[in-house]
Amino acid sequence: MTNRKRVGTLDEMIKTINQYTQGWIQYYKDGELKTFLAKQMEYLRHRLRALIWKRWKKVDTKYRQLKARGASHKEAMTYANSRKQYWRISKSKLLNRIFSKEKFKQWKLKDFIEILEK
Repeated sequence: MTNRKRVGTLDEMIKTINQYTQGWIQYYKDGELKTFLAKQMEYLRHRLRALIWKRWKKVDTKYRQLKARGASHKEAMTYANSRKQYWRISKSKLLNRIFSKEKFKQWKLKDFIEILEK
């Protein structure tokens, strides 16, 4: 579902993830899942941040996208020119601030805990 080479938009990916997780959680909801699901949700957001960063292939694109999302000039230049790999950059404070839990909710990514508690 979150293969780095996957073709398609982020919206399509989120829609697929929502479909799979809703069924999976409904099937297993009788067990002790809350802690496990919280960790999985954290991992999924991390993975999506890495995918977004990978899709911004060029330094110019990274810089423009970061500036458009509220990063300062210095932050945008530092991160856009960084040689760190996708996974490591996706753990950064800047990307966590730009792509926060609220941003993923705006993109309609369903929180696993909310699905469980329904």
